[in-house]
Amino acid sequence: MSYVENIDEFGKGTYKEYDENGHLHLEYYYKEGKILEKEIGYYWNGQKSFECKSENGLLNGKYYEWHENGNVELECNYKNGDLDGLCIGYYYNGKKSSECTYNNGLLNGKYYEWYDNDQIKTECEYKNNNIEGIYREWYENGTLFTECMYNDGQLNGRYIRQHKTGEIYEEYEYDNNKIKDGIYTIWCHESICIQAEYKNGQRNGKHIKYCDSKIIETGEYKDGILVTLYDQHQQPISLKTGGYLDTEERRRFA
Repeated sequence: MSYVENIDEFGKGTYKEYDENGHLHLEYYYKEGKILEKEIGYYWNGQKSFECKSENGLLNGKYYEWHENGNVELECNYKNGDLDGLCIGYYYNGKKSSECTYNNGLLNGKYYEWYDNDQIKTECEYKNNNIEGIYREWYENGTLFTECMYNDGQLNGRYIRQHKTGEIYEEYEYDNNKIKDGIYTIWCHESICIQAEYKNGQRNGKHIKYCDSKIIETGEYKDGILVTLYDQHQQPISLKTGGYLDTEERRRFA
């Protein structure tokens, strides 16, 4: 890495960094000894990778990032070091990947994500950096994947997930970001896959696993941790020999 500095006695000028192959890597514009006007990054091929402005050490104004092919990757705006205003992301092919709005560094308003085939991926709304209202996600084929409701950033009400074919495979009821007490079912298309009991927002109580409508495993959870497990013949299954060696693994068991 090498550099060339061209700054006059008044602190105005440029500073450039080059990689080991001599390609321009970074370029700073100084005024009164401070990076003020611009900061620009470059790819090996000379194409810009990013460009921004700063004042008194804080980002201010338009901020851009580019893909290596020259297409814009991100465009947004800063105010006194915080994101402020519309922020848009783009795929390598130039199609829009995301769009949202910031206010003094906090997400506010509609939030969108898209797949690179223009299909909507995520849609929700933010209020002071918290999701507020209906949250939805879709598969790339356009089928709804997840739908739920937020209140002040907390999950509340019905939460569902679906297969790509549109059949629900998970459905819960939330209260202040915790699953309500009750027995919930996970479906494999039209057949029951798992029945699980929740209490105090965690897996607590019975766990039953099915295959072709037949019980193949039963067990019990305590405070989110699997503590006992039996096969279809009610023979105990060793959690260690089953590969569930620690608390975290047991939490993930389903």
